Amino acid sequence: MAGRSVAKHLVGKRAWNRVFFPNFRVQLMTAHTGRNVAASEYTFRVPTNMTKHEVRDYLGTIYGLEIDHVKTVVYSGKVKQKSSRHPKKKNVTLQKTIRQPSYKNAVVTLKNPETAAAVAAAVGAV
Repeated sequence: MAGRSVAKHLVGKRAWNRVFFPNFRVQLMTAHTGRNVAASEYTFRVPTNMTKHEVRDYLGTIYGLEIDHVKTVVYSGKVKQKSSRHPKKKNVTLQKTIRQPSYKNAVVTLKNPETAAAVAAAVGAV
């Protein structure tokens, strides 16, 4: 009986201990410009549904990095409007709105600054 109540309790809960397969696309971005950045700080573009804990676990599991801190920022996609002339009517213009997809950046600070060169080689930046 106790086993069934535990199973019912866990149904619908989010599993924090995910097994990571390399099906997430994590891209190493260039270094920050315009401000002083530590040598152990890197920026990754991650999927928008990936949380800070998942970024930490993913980079630690796949690449073996020791991560000190993770900051995430979600950027909304740009909205562009395109206008064109109607093919048959003379004084009519057509408006079309195009929205680019949103994206998320994760700024990761490593515990060991000595591994900074190894990060670029492991992730494939160099």
